[in-house]
Amino acid sequence: MDRNERQIYVLAAPCNQGKTTTAQLLEKHFKSQGLKVACLQTMKGQYDVGNYLQNNCYHYTVPLEVTKSKKMLEQWIPQGYDRYILEVTFPYSPIGAAYVDLFDNINEVVSYEAKDNWEQFVKNAEPASVTFWDQVNDRNIQKIITKVPSKIDSPCVDTSFNLHHPEELVFDTINPKMSFPKSNKNVISVGAFPGEFWDIFPELKWYGYDYLNFMQDYRKEQYDLAIIGSSLDKRLKYCISRQKFL
Repeated sequence: MDRNERQIYVLAAPCNQGKTTTAQLLEKHFKSQGLKVACLQTMKGQYDVGNYLQNNCYHYTVPLEVTKSKKMLEQWIPQGYDRYILEVTFPYSPIGAAYVDLFDNINEVVSYEAKDNWEQFVKNAEPASVTFWDQVNDRNIQKIITKVPSKIDSPCVDTSFNLHHPEELVFDTINPKMSFPKSNKNVISVGAFPGEFWDIFPELKWYGYDYLNFMQDYRKEQYDLAIIGSSLDKRLKYCISRQKFL
């Protein structure tokens, strides 16, 4: 392996199979080995962003443009990490399959209840899978069974949220190219926001979802930049907008 190359683990599955939970458990596993880990997603939901931020994960979005080629993918992968974990949602859809096409090795996340009827489950969840089933499966696929009652003899996540046999997961290699500008500005933030801000503003202070304390400091104006991220509570967003202009 080239000295600049790094391992990337692709986790693919329809929604609600335990993909994000598995990604975060794998991230913790690598961290316990002293490795620096970046988590990547092909699409970023409001719930996912906060979940990653609250668990102190480095979190990035990989846009659809990267599916043009592996070289294009590498332009969007941040430098400075030992391991990368990429979540691909709806891998049997046209967009999901485009991401999968970039890799030779895929870890498919399958819930315990769906494992015995997986192909039919996927076709019910993703109607386009009839077209993309062979394309996705024409590569090395390692299944990770999630929500298992107890440990089994292959990669799995049990109902107590323990990851077993992570050493059996498959990976590809990449040569990350992306870097971020650095700013020493004093930045405060609240709510869900793109994880890339952590890289640009190393001194960023995040208040989580504590809008009350954030607003107290926000009014003091002892900062260079304030980032008001997404809130799942529309009333809070409206309240902050009014405060901003009063």
